[in-house]
Amino acid sequence: MSRKSTLTNMLRQEAGAVVMTRSQLARALGYEDPHRIDKYIRHLTPVVGKKYLISELAEEIIRIRR
Repeated sequence: MSRKSTLTNMLRQEAGAVVMTRSQLARALGYEDPHRIDKYIRHLTPVVGKKYLISELAEEIIRIRR
């Protein structure tokens, strides 16, 4: 299983959907302060209100952590 699919599955379990908020992402990555994960959403566009596609989040996390 690829890193992206593993991360995507983990985030989907946390959110229970295919989109998630900044707060949900922070919690899933183990951060208490949602502002600490802003670097992962900086270049993404929310798709529903303030929710981001999990597949795009996973790509961005992997790109930044390389």
